[in-house]
Parts: sequence; structure tokens; C-alpha cells
Amino acid sequence: MSIIQEIQEDALNSECSLSLLLMKAFDLAQKLALTDFSRWLQNEIEGYACSESELPEYRKLRGQLSAFDGRRWVPVQREGSNSGTAYLYDSIAEIESALNRMGHEIYHPCYGEQSRWFSKSSQNQPQDAIVISRSLFIRVLNKVRTYLFNWAIELEMNGVQEEDIFSLPATEK
Repeated sequence: MSIIQEIQEDALNSECSLSLLLMKAFDLAQKLALTDFSRWLQNEIEGYACSESELPEYRKLRGQLSAFDGRRWVPVQREGSNSGTAYLYDSIAEIESALNRMGHEIYHPCYGEQSRWFSKSSQNQPQDAIVISRSLFIRVLNKVRTYLFNWAIELEMNGVQEEDIFSLPATEK
């Protein structure tokens, strides 16, 4: 089985770690000298270090703005709205890890460190957070998985073969 077929198969398998799939795709993209795609893959692997406007749209999640009153989370309104946007700068591995340990709702802090995740049982909760449905985080992972699958299909349709990848001169790799 070729690396392209492995990527296709792994992208269709929800049991396959998306982090490992990204690494496999990054390796292939590097060998094919696909600079822009490699950069996107690297951002997904390592997390994004960019402004909110440069973050891909699928990583901007809408949720319920809430505040912790000392006993429980209560919905709040700020500037006429009760919803907020959580910007996911985190690596795919961090998102996968958060999903493995969180319940149905994930609490994303409104201010401060973007990579801190909170569940209802967390002892270290922020004062303000955006409550986001777990399904929206899963949607981010599925979006990335779909991009990878479509990319591998495109490579195959364009006739990229395993022999082509490994026969590139060393300076092109």
C-alpha cells in the first residue's frame, strides 16, 4: 500500500489518531515540496501562532458566554450578546487530549491562556468562559481529517506515485 493510500485509509478511520495522520501527511508534503500545504500541516501539528484574523474559520467556535459565580456557571450578556467566540490556537494533539477528558461541554476562557481547557469538574476555573459544545470541537477534527482525505485523493488523481516521491533528487526533497 502506498503512503497516499495509507493517508486516505487513515483519514477515513476515526480510530486513527489525527495527530499521527498529520505527521504522515507532513512527511509526504515535505518530500513533494508543497510549501503552503506543509505550513498548514505544521500549524495543525504544533498549534497556530497568528492573529485571530489569520486563524482558519473552522477554528473559530461560537458558544455561550458564561461566568462562574463561585458555585456554578451562569449565562451572561456582554455588549448585547450572550454568545462569544473561542479561538482555537491549540495543536490537534491538545484538542484530541481535551476531548478525551472532557464532558459534553467545554469551558474555554475568555481571556488569558488559550490552551487551557475546563470541564464542569475543574478545580481551577476562570471567572469568565465560553461554554462550547463538544460536537464543535469534534467538527474541527473532522474538518482537518476531510482536508487530508481530499488532498490524498487529489494527489492520487493527479498521478502522484510512490516511485515519484522517492525518486526526487536530494535537493528537491
